[in-house]
Amino acid sequence: MAEDLGQALAAQSRPQAYLALARAYARYLIVQDSPQSRLKAQDFVQALALVSSGQPFRPEVQRLLGQVQAWRQDLLRLQTDQAPSPTEAAPPPTPAPASQPQASPPRPGSVGALFTGGLPEGLEEELSFLALEPETKTRLGEALQALGYGSVLDWLAVADEVRGALALAQLYVESGHFAQARAQLDYAHSRFRLKLLPVAEAYAPGVAKRTDLLFQRLREAVGLRTLDITVLLGELQELEERLLGNTLGPWHALQVQAELLLLGIPRSVFFILAAVLSFFPLYLVRITFGGRNVYWNLLGLGFFFLFLPILAEGLSYMGSILAEYGGLPALGALANLSVAQSLLAYWGWGLSVFLVVALAGAGLRGIAAQFGLLREREPEASRRETTPTLTSETIVEWDEEF
Repeated sequence: MAEDLGQALAAQSRPQAYLALARAYARYLIVQDSPQSRLKAQDFVQALALVSSGQPFRPEVQRLLGQVQAWRQDLLRLQTDQAPSPTEAAPPPTPAPASQPQASPPRPGSVGALFTGGLPEGLEEELSFLALEPETKTRLGEALQALGYGSVLDWLAVADEVRGALALAQLYVESGHFAQARAQLDYAHSRFRLKLLPVAEAYAPGVAKRTDLLFQRLREAVGLRTLDITVLLGELQELEERLLGNTLGPWHALQVQAELLLLGIPRSVFFILAAVLSFFPLYLVRITFGGRNVYWNLLGLGFFFLFLPILAEGLSYMGSILAEYGGLPALGALANLSVAQSLLAYWGWGLSVFLVVALAGAGLRGIAAQFGLLREREPEASRRETTPTLTSETIVEWDEEF
C-alpha cells in the first residue's frame, strides 16, 4: 500500500494517480478487518473522489501514506515484542494425555453433520431456522465459514454497510455530484463482491449474478438517476428476502430487467429522440391553432405544456452525455430537470399537467360554445319576451375569425 500511495503522489497525470490509488485500495480491502488498522475504507473513497473530480488530492494521499507507515511500524513493534528471547529456556514438553473421550457424532439430519469439520453451534442454530433446503443450508454454511462469518447477522451487517454506501451515492446523484456518487458505487460494488456475493451465490445464485450485473451497469452507465440506485437497493433487499424465504415479487424483477435492458445510452437516446420528434407536433399545433382566436390559442398552449416534460427529459439526458463524454461537467446540472432525478422536477411535471388540464379545458369550452354546443341559461324574462320569427327572417352573424 505504501508503494502504491507513493506512486500516486509521484504520478504525472490524474489517470495514473487514480490507478495507483485503486491498487492501494484493493490491497487495503484484504486486511481491512485487522484490529491494528488505522485506516478506513471511506478514506480511500474520498481520495478517489478528489482525483476523479479534479480537486487537489495530494494532501489526502500524503495523509493516507503517513497512516500506512505508522501502521507498519506498529506491526513491526508488535512482532518484535512477541518474539521469544534466545536466552530463554524452552519449556519442557508436556506429556501426551493417555486417552481422550471420543467426540459424539453429530445428530443425523443436522446441518453440522453435512460438514467435515462441523459448524459453530450458534451458526448451526441460525441456519436451522432458515426456510431453505438442506443442501442449500450446506452451501450457505460453507460460504459463511469460508469468509470468516460466525453468524448470519454478521453477513447482514455487511449488507447494511453496502446499503449505506448506496444511499450516499443516491444523495450525491440527487445533488449533482456524480464523481462522488461513482466513488461510492465503486466502494459498494467492491464490498459486495468481496463479502456478500460468495454467500449469496450459495442460496440464490440467479439473483446474486443479476445484482452483480446491475452493479456493473450502474458503474458504467451515463445519465445516472436516483431511481436507478433505488432499483439496486431493492435488489439487495431481494437477496435478504430470499435468505428468509420471501421475495419482493414479479414487479421488482420486471424493473430490474428493464434497468438492465435500457440503462445508459439506450435510455438517453430514447428520451433525446422523443424530445427532438416532439418539435414536429408542436409546429403543427402552432400552424393549426394559431391566429387571433383566443380559444384556439389556449388549446395550443395546453399542447405545449403537454410536451414540456418530454423536452425537459431529453435536455437532461443531453446534458448528462455532454458532461460524461464531452468534457463539460457543468452541463451535468441539467440532470436535475429529469422527473426521475429530483423532487422539484416532479412538482414541475405536476404543475405542467395542471396547466394542460386548465388551458385545454378553457380552450375547448370556448370552441364548443362557438359551435353552439353549449347554451348558456338565459333569464326567464328574456325567454318570455322573445317573439318567434320565421326562418327566412332569422339573421345569422358569422365570425370570420372563427
